[in-house]
Amino acid sequence: MLVTLQDIIARAEKEAFCIPAFNVYNTETAMGVFAAAEEAKAPVILQVYPRLINDPVGFYLAPAVIKGAEGASVPVCFHLDHGPTESEVLKSLRWGASGIMIDGSTHEFAENVALTRHIVEICAAGSVAPGHTTVKLATAGRICVITRDRVNADFMFNYRHVVPGLWYPGTGTASCAASYRWYRDALGNQPYEDLNRGAEQIPVGSDGLMFHPYLNGELTPYLDSKLRGSYTGISSLHTAAHFTRATLEGVAMSLRDCLEALHGLGVKPGRTRIIGGGAKGTLWRQIVADTLDLEMEKAKVDDSSFGSALLAAVGIGWFSDYAQAAETCIELDSVTAPNPENRAIYNDLFPRYRAIHDALAPIYHGMY
Repeated sequence: MLVTLQDIIARAEKEAFCIPAFNVYNTETAMGVFAAAEEAKAPVILQVYPRLINDPVGFYLAPAVIKGAEGASVPVCFHLDHGPTESEVLKSLRWGASGIMIDGSTHEFAENVALTRHIVEICAAGSVAPGHTTVKLATAGRICVITRDRVNADFMFNYRHVVPGLWYPGTGTASCAASYRWYRDALGNQPYEDLNRGAEQIPVGSDGLMFHPYLNGELTPYLDSKLRGSYTGISSLHTAAHFTRATLEGVAMSLRDCLEALHGLGVKPGRTRIIGGGAKGTLWRQIVADTLDLEMEKAKVDDSSFGSALLAAVGIGWFSDYAQAAETCIELDSVTAPNPENRAIYNDLFPRYRAIHDALAPIYHGMY
């Protein structure tokens, strides 16, 4: 079922929580959310891409709409380098609570760090040092590499880490596990376990069938809301199981696009841990490891609540720092190494994946 912005606002009014964070990629969407928030008298946090702001350097959290003391919503921009910290902005707004609601949960602000669901997931995976990398297979996909500096690119979100001086810039695949869910509901009509078993019998590369997961446009590296999904190379030999595997491989190729974008910016992944609901599937983990040519470690527990517990443990002094907390508490469940033969096949297929995007993008732009 499609959940609209009005559905979210209605729930926010009923249950008295903040509208969850929205990722905004165009000005029209931002203005629509602003207007709806004003009408509902509900606070909302928006994170937008730097290119929407008239500043080539970009912003950390911009713009945001926060309901102030008088109940009016006000736009706020946090500059990456020399703007006010989040806590200073909140004080200037005479915010009465200890924090602000993001993603439906109240988080206190540190001196200059706004906690979001993403950072607690990052910490749950033990990504607390430069080079530590997380690959997330959730509704949207992400590759985040911990860095000492923010990364300048239109398609990047830059978040401050809870570890002083560190950042976790993120790339994004718009429809990751969302693609597999759509496929299961619209075409597969089987439980994930059954779909996976069928896909395991299909050769790497799905006998030429290729999926582009642009069901809701694409983020990194194209930042293009007009792109649409496709299956290409269909022939009479392809079975339902081919379509299943092609769907998983197409999402992995989209993540490869993210990885290549990071490489182009000089960001190199180090130790990599895979998180999210999609990471539970052995087959998908292997496909992603082969496509990205990265060894994937999976922790036994990697959800947000675990990350929150680690942060709390450091805060009350149980551990001296986040690295000690991660080393002490995180246990690995599995390690998935790239298969050299599979990796070579996906390396050969990736240029075709990009070529299909390049060929179809003008058609989609003419349709929408």
